[in-house]
Amino acid sequence: MSSPRNFNESVNRSSPQPKAPKKKFGVLISGTGTNLQALIDHVKNVERQSAAEIVLVVSNVDGVEGLDRAHKAGIPTKVISHKAFKSRVD
Repeated sequence: MSSPRNFNESVNRSSPQPKAPKKKFGVLISGTGTNLQALIDHVKNVERQSAAEIVLVVSNVDGVEGLDRAHKAGIPTKVISHKAFKSRVD
């Protein structure tokens, strides 16, 4: 006969654990988006069970490949041109 402690451990292991909500984040890009693609591949891989979710991709350059990568992954995008400001810092 197993002890109550072993029984409780067995029950807790077989019960599905509630998943913590994913951390939402945005990604800043300005070009081809190869790093963005690596992040997309990571968070979309169900075996990894990533705790992250990409909710927005922002680019300072319109028409770059990284925006296409985001669109294909179903991630909303926004372009904010740095040319509309006095400096990149602004």
